[in-house]
Amino acid sequence: MVHNFPKGLSTFYISVYKLVDDRSTDSIISWSKSNQSFIFWRPEEFNRRFLGSAGFLCYDYKEFIVDLKFYGFDRIAREPWEFRHEDFVRGQPERLKKLMLKGGRRRREATRANEKAKAKAKQAENRLRQLRIRSQSSSLCLLMLISFLFI
Repeated sequence: MVHNFPKGLSTFYISVYKLVDDRSTDSIISWSKSNQSFIFWRPEEFNRRFLGSAGFLCYDYKEFIVDLKFYGFDRIAREPWEFRHEDFVRGQPERLKKLMLKGGRRRREATRANEKAKAKAKQAENRLRQLRIRSQSSSLCLLMLISFLFI
């Protein structure tokens, strides 16, 4: 089947979409009846046949689940495992562009939050340094005063 994937889309999304859309893998992983989610029918077989290859960097089903969550998928059922994302829809690979945009926005937000946290840590470090200097100066002044009084 020919897919019209947006340029620049993560290989993870492409690999999952192709695998779910491949009718020859329907006994292992397939679209749900709604065509708006996918179901893992045989996780062990999925793990054995596809992980570590087929565009997936993980080698374990549990790692793959973590990756799904990282890429914005929600688990909607546990037995069998079923996942969805509002823009991961059968027959509409062009909607994956929205996933790409959301992922970029999440990374930018995470980067900004990280930069803010580093800046706050630097401010706190500078303030602590100033307090130590003042404390040392105060101690030195006190020692000088005591020595002056007893001389």
